[in-house]
Amino acid sequence: MPYNKEIEARIEKIVTHWKGASRKGMFGGVCHLLNGERRKGGIP
Repeated sequence: MPYNKEIEARIEKIVTHWKGASRKGMFGGVCHLLNGERRKGGIP
């Protein structure tokens, strides 16, 4: 699946409210971490 900025924005909107959540550039895309562990990633 190609990277989609709209989907990324929707995911970001949800996970920013989670305690311990962070965002990190990884594998040429974006990865969402929860307490330092990968939960969801988007790769272009």
